[in-house]
Amino acid sequence: MRISLVRYAYQTLEETLQKAEDYTIVTHNYPDCLLVNFAFTRS
Repeated sequence: MRISLVRYAYQTLEETLQKAEDYTIVTHNYPDCLLVNFAFTRS
C-alpha cells in the first residue's frame, strides 16, 4: 500500500496517523479502509 511509506515522513505517531488519514480520506472515505491504512502505517 502506498500509505505505508508515510510513517517515514513524520516524527511522532500522532502526526503520522493524522497525515495518513488526511491522505487516505480523499479516495477511501469509509471506516474499514481507514483502519487498514492505520494498521499499515503503524507496522
